[in-house]
Amino acid sequence: MIGNEIHFAPIQGYTDNEYRNVHSAFLGGVDYYYTPYLSVENNGKVKLLADIDRVSDPLKPHTIPQLLPANVAETKTIADHIARAGFKMVNLNLGCPYPMVTRRGRGAALIGKPRLVAQMVDMLIEDYGFSVSLKMRSGLVNEHEIFTFLDCFPHKKGQQIILHPRVASQLYKGKANVENFGRCRQLFPEIDFVYNGDIVSVSSFKLIAAILPGQQKWMIGRGLLLNPALAFEIKNEEESSEHRQEMQFIAFARLLVAEIEQQSSDKEHALNRAKIQLKMLFANVVRLKQMAKRIQKSRSSDEIKSILNEASLI
Repeated sequence: MIGNEIHFAPIQGYTDNEYRNVHSAFLGGVDYYYTPYLSVENNGKVKLLADIDRVSDPLKPHTIPQLLPANVAETKTIADHIARAGFKMVNLNLGCPYPMVTRRGRGAALIGKPRLVAQMVDMLIEDYGFSVSLKMRSGLVNEHEIFTFLDCFPHKKGQQIILHPRVASQLYKGKANVENFGRCRQLFPEIDFVYNGDIVSVSSFKLIAAILPGQQKWMIGRGLLLNPALAFEIKNEEESSEHRQEMQFIAFARLLVAEIEQQSSDKEHALNRAKIQLKMLFANVVRLKQMAKRIQKSRSSDEIKSILNEASLI
């Protein structure tokens, strides 16, 4: 659909630099890619720095590093590295729902701390000149927490907020509360809202878009992992035929395996990365399930490529 802006949500273990490179070059349709979150480990080092260091110059303006800090000091530690890598935009993660994250005061735990979040945003803008967006849930345990946060958050005008209208305690269960997102948009029209949640097909996108007339910015995560062509399909208002989708997936898989292999100096690591990616890619493709099983039993990247080459000739 013309005018829609699509953001590819970060998914740990999947949407790494190699994946983003291949997706952008082969399928497209995505306006912004988000990196898996960067966080400060117990030893003071920043996790996943190598991922942002490898982003190519052409893709850099369309790639947004995501930060998962607990306080201003951690935010600054991560921001130092991001600034040196030459990025202009960053995203603060206020939405990660997993208890191992929230117990450390990160992710969705920050929804209850709007003043602290404002301090982080101030520092990122004033000290680094970043453009800053927030990725949020509706709350940690209560979906009304979002309204309290937005009431107290001082920098609403023009602030971009990517809102996934589930509470953290739901994880990814149940339905996203699209109406709650609509209420946020109605009560805080000065905020630049991006909708996130339950977009897994063109038809599901159209149902949600009908509830949110005028909404043009969308974030998609697992829906794009399961169908990497989804952003392109949404923008062109057409779902691929089953056969075309299968051929797209196989071609995409071949390029992805080659990119992983090229970027890795460890053959065993490349093999495992390829298996993880292709297991997700083929998870919902009924006719390719037998091939997917063979791939999981492969003992080398060459064996995987051979299986994919056979499939592309069918």
